[in-house]
Amino acid sequence: MRPFRHRILALRTLLASCLVILSCSEQLPTRIVPESPLTIADVAISQGTGDDGIQVTVSASVRNDFDETFDGVVAVTGELHIWWPRRPDVEAHIPLSFSDQIRLAPGQKYRVEQVWSLTTDDGRDVLDLLVFSAADIRFGVVYAQPETFVASLRMTVFRETGLLSTGPREFTLQGWRVISDDDR
Repeated sequence: MRPFRHRILALRTLLASCLVILSCSEQLPTRIVPESPLTIADVAISQGTGDDGIQVTVSASVRNDFDETFDGVVAVTGELHIWWPRRPDVEAHIPLSFSDQIRLAPGQKYRVEQVWSLTTDDGRDVLDLLVFSAADIRFGVVYAQPETFVASLRMTVFRETGLLSTGPREFTLQGWRVISDDDR
């Protein structure tokens, strides 16, 4: 009979412990997550050259404005939209889609870059649409008149933090090509 009494005593002790734990009035404070814990801190738009010729790179810094660290593998999704205000029929929607391991402590930034190779949604090359002038030829290269384009970027980094967007932002595109007989 002794083992039976030990079991009953152990069960009563367990029940009493559970009642004490459940009767505690302390609770953690309500977790308040700000509406936009991540923000796009700055955007840079630059023109350069790559394997496909002239390209425009849009770089955005995403900053953690929350007092907690965001950590994990993320699927960054979104879209870079570029258009030419002078020619409304010229626009490009470049999808943004990649995965990365991110650890973003409070105040830290994460850089997202997207490249536009000057191709429009309907497959045209923007260089063919620019106005080249025989008056601006240097070292065997003819330069187009500078044109103003506009870019906007929308993306989701962490699903829980929602959509981030920036723009519209204007930038100048300076096209060029090697001189041909048409340019003389």
